[in-house]
Amino acid sequence: MIAKEHHLDYYRIYEAMRKDYPRNKDIPGPGFSAGPCLLKDTMQLAAFNNNNFFIGHAAMLVNEGLPNYLIQQLKHGQIGAVEKLVGQSSVNLTAQKSLQSVRRSLQEAGDLKKKTIGILGMAFKAESDDSRDSLSYKLRKLAQAEAKRVLCTDVYIRDSSFVSIDTVLAESDILIVAAPHKQYASISPNKLRGKVVVDIWNHLPRNAKTL
Repeated sequence: MIAKEHHLDYYRIYEAMRKDYPRNKDIPGPGFSAGPCLLKDTMQLAAFNNNNFFIGHAAMLVNEGLPNYLIQQLKHGQIGAVEKLVGQSSVNLTAQKSLQSVRRSLQEAGDLKKKTIGILGMAFKAESDDSRDSLSYKLRKLAQAEAKRVLCTDVYIRDSSFVSIDTVLAESDILIVAAPHKQYASISPNKLRGKVVVDIWNHLPRNAKTL
């Protein structure tokens, strides 16, 4: 969030922090952090210590607020909101004309009432069928309040309200990678063409083009 506010590419910063520095090689990347234990255990630790666990409370506020942050960034057409679309070599934007097209796409995405949002992954973490306390559901609820339509899919969770991944890819104007299941890493870049893609995990193919 801080990097975005200053128009910086977080993944370049992330790689720089880890490069040739063994102690930092396990620094986790950004993404949704939730599940049945994280919030509960944090709050229990805070209660045990008479609520003097401010860093834990701050972490929960950031984690739980990330879905709303993403929706608000899309709603207002913020350039830095879409990690996969701008500021990364993975998008391979080499011409100013392409960058202008990205800006237009993001500005158009701001009118969410006319857009279909597709959410890839509803589990609380990758390669899991556990949906308990998953932030994907909070994301869906927030998106439903803003977008024309919201489509959800998951590799492992069975839900009558979900649709196939092919349907999500074909019918969505905006795609959000909520749970980075391995299957999503093999999505053809051609299926992402013309879409606004929110990939805070940096999970989609590095040669993906979304224009």
